[in-house]
Amino acid sequence: MKWTMSLLGPILLASPTLKVGDEAPPLRISKWISGKPVVLAEGKGKNIYVVEFWATWCGPCLQSIPHLNKLAGHFEKKDVVVVGVSVDDEDTREKVEPFVKEMGHKMGYRVALDDRGATNEAYMLAAGVEGIPHAFLISKDGKLVWHGHPMDGLDIKLAELVGDKAYAESCRKLHELRRKIQTAWRGKNWDEAILVLDAMMALEPDEVLHLVHKYNLLAAKKKDRQGAEKLATRIVERLEDVNLLNELSWGILTAEEYAATRDLKLALAAARKANDLSQGKDWSILDTYARALFDTGSKKEALELQKKSIEIAEKEEVDEEQLQTLKLALKRYQGTSGEEPEGKKAEGEKD
Repeated sequence: MKWTMSLLGPILLASPTLKVGDEAPPLRISKWISGKPVVLAEGKGKNIYVVEFWATWCGPCLQSIPHLNKLAGHFEKKDVVVVGVSVDDEDTREKVEPFVKEMGHKMGYRVALDDRGATNEAYMLAAGVEGIPHAFLISKDGKLVWHGHPMDGLDIKLAELVGDKAYAESCRKLHELRRKIQTAWRGKNWDEAILVLDAMMALEPDEVLHLVHKYNLLAAKKKDRQGAEKLATRIVERLEDVNLLNELSWGILTAEEYAATRDLKLALAAARKANDLSQGKDWSILDTYARALFDTGSKKEALELQKKSIEIAEKEEVDEEQLQTLKLALKRYQGTSGEEPEGKKAEGEKD
């Protein structure tokens, strides 16, 4: 037996009461953030449903969003409806709607707020599941046919359910390649990892993340400047995720593993695009862009952007330690301090 939590306090579950083959419980929703409301009973005999539980504070949930969005788009014309049920509590519920709005087409499936934990209790707790993200697959007859982490076989099961054998086989190959690249990475076999990435790109030519991973391998691990530079233009042209652009730029600018292959031109282009996409309103991206400008010789513009970064950060009331980091960078650009910024950007990472 195991203890878990509901809104009413601890609940002792002797065994799961919701299992594969059972009728899927109805969705109890307090608000539909995006897309038309879903009533499972009305879709019986017509639709297949994916019901995924997530929260804005859950890092792995955010990482699974592109995967769910891809599945929603691929199966949209095959009567598949994807629903993301937020389990954010009273401390973070107000963040859900702005988050979904900012994501836009990158979170193009239906999103809803749970009704005081009722749907979470009917699915997650009843199935004996504690961790998110977690997805439930419901067939046209209203039965639960699978549940698990959305990145761990949902694509294969969904393809099989709709009869898309080609897509199911492609997904199986990708899962096998992911296992191979994990093995190669653990063994620091970078050549093998690159070969695996090439195979993944052949299967998913539109997935720009494979290109970014290959760049990182070439530049940071193999120290192959020439090979990495060949990918730079394609990465900036195709990458539309502001956070990934920002992380890529900051990593190139600051991480020690890029010291031998530091591509300031790529860092500047990535930071500029991230700033354009965020309309110059994100203090963290402005901070990166200022650093890229400073490191490429545009000191006056770097100063202006760093001041703007600090101004926005102060309005958003970021923590004092972070604010001091931004101000240290400003002093460095002004020439009044030779210290490198410290704090949130240790080891090439950004918040």
